[in-house]
Amino acid sequence: MKTKAREVTREALEPLTPLAIQDSSGLLKIDHENLHEDMHEEQISESLQKVYVLFEKGKIRPRALLWGARRYKVVQINSSWIDRSHRLPRHGFSLTVDSGEIFQVLYEGNAAWKLEYILTD
Repeated sequence: MKTKAREVTREALEPLTPLAIQDSSGLLKIDHENLHEDMHEEQISESLQKVYVLFEKGKIRPRALLWGARRYKVVQINSSWIDRSHRLPRHGFSLTVDSGEIFQVLYEGNAAWKLEYILTD
């Protein structure tokens, strides 16, 4: 499997997951090389129809999302980050959903949510 690493500016991160590596310049790299051997990564890059969010103490906390015909409940926010290298800041989230999958989603600051990756066992 070909791996990808993306750089984002570290901001209000929850505890780092094994998928997150911070380099000496303070950038956070999402490193898919450290996935468990049995995990499968699928790149999706699709818009989400709806995302239900709680705005609390200056943080965005996704609670559920609608992708295709299915509604997924967020059971855990694994990590979050902000990428300020674009005109509009992008808020990224690693979310464990009720199906057991891990979704990596982006909020692009203009009410557009995107499902980037799904990680499964």
